[in-house]
Amino acid sequence: LPFHEILIIDDGSTDNSIEVVERFIADMPNARLLRNEKNMGVVASLNRGVRETKGDFLFLCSANDTYNPRMVEWCEDMLREYPDAGIVSGNVAAWNEAKRRYDYDMRLPLPQVRAFYTPEQLVKRNRKVGVHFNGGANALRRDLVLEFGGLLPQLKWHSDWFLNLIVAFRTGCAYVPQNFSTCRLQGGKSYSSGRFDWEQEKEIIRAAVLTLRQFPREADMFRRSALLPKYDLKAPRLMREKDLRWFLTPLLKWRMVMHSLTYRMKYIIPRPILMYFRPFFRI
Repeated sequence: LPFHEILIIDDGSTDNSIEVVERFIADMPNARLLRNEKNMGVVASLNRGVRETKGDFLFLCSANDTYNPRMVEWCEDMLREYPDAGIVSGNVAAWNEAKRRYDYDMRLPLPQVRAFYTPEQLVKRNRKVGVHFNGGANALRRDLVLEFGGLLPQLKWHSDWFLNLIVAFRTGCAYVPQNFSTCRLQGGKSYSSGRFDWEQEKEIIRAAVLTLRQFPREADMFRRSALLPKYDLKAPRLMREKDLRWFLTPLLKWRMVMHSLTYRMKYIIPRPILMYFRPFFRI
């Protein structure tokens, strides 16, 4: 099944992108091009698409990734079975552009069967192993996306992380154990490269925890799930700040330590082995 609507957003390009896109969509009545008068950045451009789309559900797609042609079919099947779900999520495959091969499948740490998880079931799963929904593999209910403010600029490259989880904690999640998309890992500098800079990351973590105070029910689920956009050994000091300490729990402290250790171990132990043992250590 095709997408009912495809929005392509040109963020002030200065090359021949417009010409290429217009030629590509000339015979596609379901596609239209939106042009920003000036460069607005990733988050603002995606939010423009959220406002202008007419569909009930939306995918936030990246231009350099590819998407399974059965995604819409799988999502519609799940929504017929679970009409109250605010998010339908799948897996992602990772393609390494430099090595010209698939690196690994970014499967969600859930049983690989079609299922619906209530918000409380998601909390229970998250306490065992952190469930971070893959970018580009989620159909989100547009009215909920708008209710939560869309992608929040203060959360930068973690804005989709926050949005996917808060929608799932509101309504529950329908899970399809299929690769919805293929993420192309190209290396080099990108919008999300700042996640390796602690000075930038700590401001996003602070903003995420403070933003959650606006949504008390979902905030409690984030806290009990011990979820942060990034775990770091430097984070406990940050979380002792007066406005943030309500979020700090023993499980969150444990995760900060264990994630730091496993991050270093990934260069020694193959990823599939690390992923297998994650639930046993509540990582």
